[in-house]
Amino acid sequence: MVGAAGGNHPFEKLLYCLMDEQLSHKQILALPNVVGLPILEIIRYCRLFLKEVKGKARWPPALYRLIDREDVLNNSTLFQDMHDEADLLAQESS
Repeated sequence: MVGAAGGNHPFEKLLYCLMDEQLSHKQILALPNVVGLPILEIIRYCRLFLKEVKGKARWPPALYRLIDREDVLNNSTLFQDMHDEADLLAQESS
């Protein structure tokens, strides 16, 4: 489990484990309710309270997809692209 050491919050560690096992929402729904429902609730909590759970500055894209927050991923990608472009323009003007 390479990714599981990602953060300090136990929910974040669970997300990394799910990502490492490549479990999809469909596969989680197929689990017995006693197992699947708590996992889905943790995913929902992470979706709603991302700042509280997120330990690392940048998560892998698979984690954002797992908690259905691709909007955050898209915004961070857009911001990074804008930042890189600004750096390139600054280097060209130097």
